[in-house]
Amino acid sequence: MVVASESGISYEEVTPGTILNDAIGNTTIVASNLVDGTHPYFLNSSDSPGKSLINVSFDGTSYENWRRGVLISLSAKNKLGFINGSCQKPVENSPLFAQWRRCNDMVITWMLNSLSNDIAESVIYSQTAEELWVELEQRNG
Repeated sequence: MVVASESGISYEEVTPGTILNDAIGNTTIVASNLVDGTHPYFLNSSDSPGKSLINVSFDGTSYENWRRGVLISLSAKNKLGFINGSCQKPVENSPLFAQWRRCNDMVITWMLNSLSNDIAESVIYSQTAEELWVELEQRNG
């Protein structure tokens, strides 16, 4: 498998089973582009787009309570970086791009599922979970 250069780090051709350091430098990725369970890009088999982060939908009231619930849930899932900007989108030719996009989309769907229909419709075209979060913070924070 040949992987691309990212953030000044060049990757050479690797064989399955080879372990590479990711761009952050604190986690490893397996050459097959799978990430271990501690990496923010990891999705558990029980994670699905149909799930809500919290039991209460945000309907325009009690934003701080909804916000706190979302932060706790995303922290528990190791996905806070998708809304606070610490999990930046890799370059498109990165071996991690598809996994980042998949996790970003999952976080977006979880957040949309925790919003009333009217509010969800107003932010559904957000491209990133961070963009969606910032929009809600600006409107309600």
